[in-house]
Amino acid sequence: MEEMIYSVLTIYLCSIFLFSSVFKFLRLPSFVVLVEAYGVLPSPYDRIFGYLLPPMELLGAGLLLFQSTAVWGSFLLMGLLLCFACAIGSVIRSGRVISCGCYGSFMEAQADGWALTKIGFLFALCTVLAWGHHFSDTIHFRPPLITVGVTAALLTLLVQKVWSSHQKALSKLKYLQKRSSAR
Repeated sequence: MEEMIYSVLTIYLCSIFLFSSVFKFLRLPSFVVLVEAYGVLPSPYDRIFGYLLPPMELLGAGLLLFQSTAVWGSFLLMGLLLCFACAIGSVIRSGRVISCGCYGSFMEAQADGWALTKIGFLFALCTVLAWGHHFSDTIHFRPPLITVGVTAALLTLLVQKVWSSHQKALSKLKYLQKRSSAR
């Protein structure tokens, strides 16, 4: 049972970071602009980080797939997640409203508390995988486990999309309310 849970979590995390990196690769120049908008790193380091981030996510996801490198993949992804959390925390503290860039420009999502919650959840899963490799000799890639892991990742994307749509609707309502009260 533990091996099945470990396998599903591995497939889930691989899928999340695979989707994330592919979406960033597809529109890499616009993703780099998003990284620059955070204003956390000085130029040109922000651009360098923006160009290196998608391959590092892809590498982390790939390392998770093999038992001999899964711990390193977990550590790499945990390091990236810490970077994301620091950057989003900086944006929240500054009061700025910008896109988080979690999925490149594929999906609009704000750098907000929801993004930090998602990062915390993914960090916890990476920690479980790093610790859990002692309990599982192998990662099982059986069709039902792949289906569950990928479906969970797609549901995560759907929840993100619903949350983003909710935020946009609230923003429009606030704008209309402000506009009508100004009259």
